[in-house]
Amino acid sequence: MIKKTALAAIFSLASIVSAHAATMSLYWSPARGDNFSAASVQGGADAQAAGYAHVRTQACLLDFPLPGMRAVKLYWNPTRGDNFSTATSQGENSALAAGYQFVRIQGYILSNPLPGSVPLNTYWSPSRQDNFLTVSTQDANSAIAAGYQFVRTEGYAKPGNC
Repeated sequence: MIKKTALAAIFSLASIVSAHAATMSLYWSPARGDNFSAASVQGGADAQAAGYAHVRTQACLLDFPLPGMRAVKLYWNPTRGDNFSTATSQGENSALAAGYQFVRIQGYILSNPLPGSVPLNTYWSPSRQDNFLTVSTQDANSAIAAGYQFVRTEGYAKPGNC
């Protein structure tokens, strides 16, 4: 119980301690048909340099790991032109098996839900060859309408800005 209480306190402080947190934003490239979730200054700069447009703010990720948290890792597949963020061993194994290359750790999220957290869900589009990470029900519904399939919940985070 102490661990969960400590995590809840830290989770609630994540929005206050912005020096130790990063806001994950969703970017979209119509040319590539690729969704890209970036949670660092470098990630946002990479997205914009590659012609991606900022869609919306998604969630707050911590810059450092704590017990009960897992890393959100960014992978890139040059053949598919697809960015893929995952926080599970299944996602990492799938990325490596499909020829994705590790780029960086984007931040850290909760392994289990806490009050006020939302799930980060991965969707996959076979026709676009695109992985899509979102916290938004609206985005999830749009993805499903566009032929994406739910894959897994990667973890949990505070929605919105840090």
